[in-house]
Amino acid sequence: MAGLRSLCPPATPKPSSAVRSTPPVVFAGRRKWAESRRRTSGVVASRLGADGSDPLLQAALRAASLRFQESLRPDPLFVDPYSGCLLSPTVSHEDLEDKCLPSLRHYRWTTKYVDDKLLALLGTMDELRQIVLLTDGMDTRPYRLSWPFSCVIFDISPQSVFNVASQKLKGTGAKIGRNCNLVHVPLESIDLQAALYKKGFSGNKPSLWAIQGLPISTLTSLKGVLSLVSSSAMKGNILMGELPAVLAGTEFETKEKRHQWTDKLFMSHGFRVNVIGYDEIAKNMDLDESFDDTKNIVFSAEQLRFSDAELSFLSRMARLAADAPTKGGFSFDLCQRNEMLLKKGMHLPTFRKTGTTIVGLVFQDGVILGADTRATEGPIVADKNCEKIHYMAPNIYCCGAGTAADTEAVTDMVSSQLQLHRYATGRESRVVTALTLLKSHLFSYQGHVSAALVLGGVDVTGPHLHTVYPHGSTDTLPFATMGSGSLAAMAVFESKFREGLTKEEGIKLVSEAICSGIFNDLGSGSNVDVCVITKGHTEYLRNHQLPNPRTYVSSRGYNFVKGHTGDELLSDSFPCKEIENGMLWEVEGKWVVKGDVDVDIGANPSAEGGEDEGVDDTVTKVVDIVDTFRLQEQPAFDKKQFVTYIKRYIKLLTPKLNEEKQELFKKHIEGATKFLLSKLKDLQFFVGESMHDDGSLVVAYYKDGATDPTFLYFAYGLKEIKC
Repeated sequence: MAGLRSLCPPATPKPSSAVRSTPPVVFAGRRKWAESRRRTSGVVASRLGADGSDPLLQAALRAASLRFQESLRPDPLFVDPYSGCLLSPTVSHEDLEDKCLPSLRHYRWTTKYVDDKLLALLGTMDELRQIVLLTDGMDTRPYRLSWPFSCVIFDISPQSVFNVASQKLKGTGAKIGRNCNLVHVPLESIDLQAALYKKGFSGNKPSLWAIQGLPISTLTSLKGVLSLVSSSAMKGNILMGELPAVLAGTEFETKEKRHQWTDKLFMSHGFRVNVIGYDEIAKNMDLDESFDDTKNIVFSAEQLRFSDAELSFLSRMARLAADAPTKGGFSFDLCQRNEMLLKKGMHLPTFRKTGTTIVGLVFQDGVILGADTRATEGPIVADKNCEKIHYMAPNIYCCGAGTAADTEAVTDMVSSQLQLHRYATGRESRVVTALTLLKSHLFSYQGHVSAALVLGGVDVTGPHLHTVYPHGSTDTLPFATMGSGSLAAMAVFESKFREGLTKEEGIKLVSEAICSGIFNDLGSGSNVDVCVITKGHTEYLRNHQLPNPRTYVSSRGYNFVKGHTGDELLSDSFPCKEIENGMLWEVEGKWVVKGDVDVDIGANPSAEGGEDEGVDDTVTKVVDIVDTFRLQEQPAFDKKQFVTYIKRYIKLLTPKLNEEKQELFKKHIEGATKFLLSKLKDLQFFVGESMHDDGSLVVAYYKDGATDPTFLYFAYGLKEIKC
């Protein structure tokens, strides 16, 4: 293995009568295993140093030598490129071969099983990022296995052995990649669980535990390890590995008895265990060899208990539940959960922006309420003619802004309570009763119910108008506005409201305020609803005004050509020039005056003392191509958005071309795209009148020094139709 040789070059042997100089072994091709083994035994003997005085270090070195031997095999089950670095090159242990070589087979199988099991479980659980290895201190899994991104590997092992291993691995290139971390927890710690938590382990997060080589000499020590895992690992986490059967204090006559003892031991600590036979491991690895070793127990166990951290969390939640009021109020558990998730880096879904204009005023005979009829979901108009004026009682109505579901639910609930109150008292509902019910309900939810309301009505005490905010605060006013268009509506009220308005004046003023919101707020739109409430009478004027009717309908009708949007984008009255190998048509646009009089928009007659009387306000300057073909301007593209659009447009357009045009289109469209990308910051984008998603873009830009725009069309995306 050339890799082993390059990582751990052998040191120059010291002359001694007791030490023989052994040349380095380089495994070449398919050399016979017998010859390799004869040479390997000498290398392993020469590389173990005089550290045998420490039994923990000696055991760890034996395990490293086994991994080194396996790495030199012609068909190794695994390769450990760092095991040779851990072995001393100068001192010989004559008794090493008798102690370790008979265990080579079961050790290599167990190591391969644990490696594969670890990686398989990590591949099935995305949130699993804590791995705990209970080892002899020289386990090289943190360096030789491919761990998922951002894993934290906790190595619980003897401090002295781990220090020796760390020192020997310096300068060998042993490192953990992909932003993973290796944390050592000394096995000698007085409180091992506290030391593990101090190093950053969390019992509220999934973890995976593996034990192999951990120096355990008594059954009491093994029970302590199982207690550590049981109190630290979450319910459902896995512990796997290998244990010496000698810890039972007796020899097992059969495999069944060994399994029974193991099952009883693990179940007493909260684990459901599965003992793995070596023949089963060999079968899974497609090995022809098989043997049974009663001296070792290979197992995989599932944690059935909650960890201490989970129990603490559940106990805290139980106390919170016990302290919660039995009725009324609002449980903030989910809000606390959301705050916790935000602190852990999770991003909660954002709220959809809504838009509304709602108003109300008091006139001489009662109250008039008004609202627009557009319901939005972010940038999308979800409903063009929804109802935002809600029934509360025969003499009380309420306008709602905010989340449609919240406003409807709150007003329906209070409306039913008012009806029950009327049944119980036999009297007309009072506006102050509705106000109290609404603000009490919203205050208990602390703004988490998105309902901003304008409440109006007439009762035995006269007309009343109130605003109710989502947190439960209220105002009593002669006129009020709420919603995203409230500022535009308030400007109308502030300038034109006066006391003693008649019904007709009040309706006109409310309609004007709503129209101001419709025309100045993108979230408000469509129609105007008005509700007039007087003593003993209510008049709901649905769609009282239609300020945005569709006024244009094509006199020719709409006959769409199959495979095309049918939008007219250009005519032969506008000369065009082919550019970019015929991929684009270049057409010169022109600013023109639309109306009776040409207006010089660059001058300011008022500032210059001139007269501005007689100017027709309907005269405007427009671009001839945009106005003639009713092109609709679109938001600007960034580079990524434009490339995405072009790819989609090419995919849609190519099948509609004949074979000859397809070849030309595929050959030259890339050049045209690069041309457009070079001018992307200066481009304006337009689509046809239908604004179809699959339609062709029309782009415009101003050439250097030009005062009129130049338009570019995708030539192959147009179809000529003779009229």
